This record gives sequence, C-alpha cells and structure tokens, in this order.
Amino acid sequence: MTKTLDEFYNDLGARESGGNYSSINKYGYIGKYQMGEAAMIDAGYYKKASGRYNNDWTGQFTGKDGVYSIEDFLKNKQAQENAQKAFKQVQWEQLKAIGADKYIGKEINGVKVTQSGLLAAAHLKGPGAVKEYLQSDGKNIPRDAFGTSVENYMKKFEGYDVSNVTGIKNDCQEDQTSLYGYANPLTGSNHIYTREEVGSMSKEEFAKHEKEIDAQIRVFKGTMPTNKDLELEAKTGGGVVYVNSYTRTDGTEVKGYYRSKPKI
Repeated sequence: MTKTLDEFYNDLGARESGGNYSSINKYGYIGKYQMGEAAMIDAGYYKKASGRYNNDWTGQFTGKDGVYSIEDFLKNKQAQENAQKAFKQVQWEQLKAIGADKYIGKEINGVKVTQSGLLAAAHLKGPGAVKEYLQSDGKNIPRDAFGTSVENYMKKFEGYDVSNVTGIKNDCQEDQTSLYGYANPLTGSNHIYTREEVGSMSKEEFAKHEKEIDAQIRVFKGTMPTNKDLELEAKTGGGVVYVNSYTRTDGTEVKGYYRSKPKI
C-alpha cells in the first residue's frame, strides 16, 4: 500500500533526527528535519548576506511563524513542519529544473526512481547531487558527511504519495508523458509534433497537418512538447526516439521528427 505524505514527513524526520525537534548535529543542522542555512533560506525563515551557507548561523531570521532565532525554531514544532513543507515545494521546482522528473519510473542499480525518492535524496545532499547520480546512471553516488548515499535515500523513501507537493498523480512515466505507445487518434501515426516543428511549418504544411496536430493537443491535454522536452526524454531512455531526416525512394525529402516507442 502506498504511504501517505504525512508518513513521508514523519519517516524523513525520524531518519534525520529520530523525530527530535530540538536536535542540533555537529555540522550545525537543526531541528527534526536537520535543516541548514540554505534550506531555511529557501523556506523563507532566514537571510544571510554571504553566499557561504556553512551553518554558522551568522545571518538573520525573518520572523516567519514567530521565529527570530535558532532557539525559537527549535521550540516551535509547527514552524518546523511548515518550513519543511515550504522547502519541499522549492526542492521539487529545483528537481524539475534539472530534469530529474524525467527519470521517474526508471530503474538505476535496481532502485526505482520515484517522486518521493527524489525528494528524499535531494533533502540528503541537494538537487545537484541527485542530478549527478541520475545523469551518471548510478555510476557516481554522492554521500553526505556521515556516508549516507543519495541512492540509499532514493530506495528507502520509494513509494510515498507526495502528489500534493509534485502535482503528479503517480510514479509511472508512461502515465505522466503519454508517450510510450502514443498514436495519433486521427491518423494512427506515432509522429509527435513539437512547438518548434509546428512553428517552422509553411501555411500549406500547417493546413495539411492541422487536424492531426489538434488531435495530438487534445491527447496531451492542451499542451505541446518542445524539442528540448523530447530530446531529454530520448536521451534518458524515455518513450520517444528521434528519426533523422531522409529521402524516400520517390525523391521526397522527409524532415527529422520525434516518434513514440511502442509499449513494452
């Protein structure tokens, strides 16, 4: 059974500090979730003039939720929960910005990449370390100061329903992208049009394919992928491949395009 978002936060707090809201570790991370300066800045509770986030806590607390000091934060359980929720929203946007969401549903070193696993791994070591792990296909496995790896957190926190944070209903890549096995409902073609491809069409070309393009847009719920979207999908082993331009036997030139892979 899928675990809930509340269970995700409770288990993450238990792993980080034993659920101890008063905890401060030797590296200066504070509270139940062991948040550092950078995390507190992202959550809106702290400001620091310097770009060196070394947990010396020489910056200034913002007063959010009545928190004006480390002591205030450690005593305020609700503020810690609120801060962690705000931080996870920021982290998910950071993970999307580096393309981590494109890996959801894949397996690396036998570990399934899930939304909750990505969030937990980012909590441990940051989105940059998650990117390093994903893009190296698990060859590079960053670890924190205690030796815990992002892969460990990816596995340990697999399978929680964090859709309220991510906006994604499940961890099936096929359901997210509708690319595997995609066939245009009008023509049956597996050609996937992109914004750039449609934008470069002549009036005549667009008129010829307009109904097919509209049918695709309806399947994708009003959106159309970009070349960058599908390039990343293809590079990471997703549901598309790129077909290079070629010339048919009758001399007709066919431009390069993306098409869906069949369902496995």
